[in-house]
Parts: sequence; structure tokens; C-alpha cells
Amino acid sequence: MPGLIRDGYVIDACAIIDLWQRYPPKTFARLWTRIDELVHEGRLLCPGQVLAELRRKDDDAAQWLEKRRSIIVVREDAAIWTLAQKIVGSDTALSDHSRMRPQADPFVIALAKSRHWSVVTSERTKGFGAVNIQSVCKKHSVPCFTLIQFFANEGWQL
Repeated sequence: MPGLIRDGYVIDACAIIDLWQRYPPKTFARLWTRIDELVHEGRLLCPGQVLAELRRKDDDAAQWLEKRRSIIVVREDAAIWTLAQKIVGSDTALSDHSRMRPQADPFVIALAKSRHWSVVTSERTKGFGAVNIQSVCKKHSVPCFTLIQFFANEGWQL
């Protein structure tokens, strides 16, 4: 697709929370500088649903993302909503119907798929046959990295 940046990433809420908690900016300043470089290069994005999820789960991580909102948070357009709905339709476990708000995972996968990018997540595998973001990414041919794999893919050493 013309105009797209190769080797980009769409990060989910649990990865941002893990980054914040396991690699605090005061201790891992160089890592956070590199992450900010990716953000400013337009190579690290997230859908708006991730910001909404962070606001419910982690104030510090939400504040970090909010400060970069204009360059990292992508509004979900009709194409992303449609693709996210297809993803949920094929893997209903990604949508928690007991809540009135949509989960971010389908939007993370949809945004990555639409740009031919990779997902970055810290979501843990839930056991054999369980549906999680990694298994859904695999099903939809979207590369999915853990944080460590993401660091390695960028050639970063901590």
C-alpha cells in the first residue's frame, strides 16, 4: 500500500502497562528515548481503544500515552471498525459482551492488519486452545511480538 511505513508496530494496552511497570522511565531512560523515537517516526501506533483501556487500568501509563496522543493514537475509521468487527466475528472471545464498551484487542489487530504491521503485546498465553491476541493475530496473518521480541526486532539491547 502506498504511503505506509514498513516495519511499524501497533501496541496494545498490556504492553504499555508492562513497559511502564517493568521498565520504568527513570531507570530505563534510553529505552524510553528509543520508544519515543519510534513514536515520532510514526512507526509505533495504537487505536483510541487502547487509550480508553489504559485510563481504566493504569493512570501513569495513560498519562504517558495522553501526552503523545496526537502522534501515536489513531482514530478508528470505518474501515478499521469493519475489520475489527470481522475479527470479533471470527473470534468472539475477543469481545466481552458483559461490558458495554468494546475491548481494544480487535482494534489493535485490525489497525496492524490494515497497515501490514506487527502487533506488540504482553498478553500471556492462556493455555491450549484458548483465544488470545497472539492466536488471533496468527489466524489473521498478523505478526505478533512480545516486548522482548519487539526490542530484538529493533536491534535494541537493554
